[in-house]
Amino acid sequence: MNPKAQITVSLCIAAPNSVDLATISLITGVEPTRIWRQSNAKIAATHPNLDYQEWTLEIERHPAADFDVAIIAILDLVWGSSDKLLRFCRSSNAVVSVHLSPHAGPDVIVFAIDDPITIKRLAFLESKLHFHLDRM
Repeated sequence: MNPKAQITVSLCIAAPNSVDLATISLITGVEPTRIWRQSNAKIAATHPNLDYQEWTLEIERHPAADFDVAIIAILDLVWGSSDKLLRFCRSSNAVVSVHLSPHAGPDVIVFAIDDPITIKRLAFLESKLHFHLDRM
């Protein structure tokens, strides 16, 4: 294993401020790494699409050499409750996203998502996928 191969991977669930994010922890049995809330009332009032909060579960510097391994590692933490989580997200207008931040370039990490299991899990959760390439 290449010691330079590290990926920070996050599972984020963004929901309207009216939603109780503690429900996500009850469903998944996992406590978030952090919770963020829009605290600027002026922004929330003038830009309703920015009036939301996020429940985030993160694995910092996962020793993965490819994106598939990192994504599966974060999804495995909640996968046992994926059916309930999907129903919750749909009923509360919450959006699931996975964020990948590689800490090395494509000469060290495989910048591809091609494992059918990874793709099926992302699709099942109706997840968005974000890449943050600023940490390379």
